[in-house]
Amino acid sequence: MLHIVTEQVFVYREEQYDAWKRGDRSLLPYFIERLPVYDNQPRYHFGEIFVIDTFNRLAGWKAFHQFTLSPVEPNNPTYAKSRQLCRGYFRRTDSPNTVGSIQQGKANPT
Repeated sequence: MLHIVTEQVFVYREEQYDAWKRGDRSLLPYFIERLPVYDNQPRYHFGEIFVIDTFNRLAGWKAFHQFTLSPVEPNNPTYAKSRQLCRGYFRRTDSPNTVGSIQQGKANPT
């Protein structure tokens, strides 16, 4: 299935950002594992968690913190769990739409 996503602008309240910086992680959706980076780099991760939470509330979408199809740091264990979950969403190796094909930019999106 091909999803076409049009540009969307999400606006957060300053109070949400301030609360996040103080350690309030209520924006963190239930399906996202709370990682130490959320506390170690709170300003950096607020935006991505805000967007994941917003898409989940508006459209029921779930996402992963790490960009699991990225070929960057293939041996980094931080990405292993998300990559494994992501593989379940793609057809098996008898199809051109495997995770490896997608990582190499060779997949057919239809």
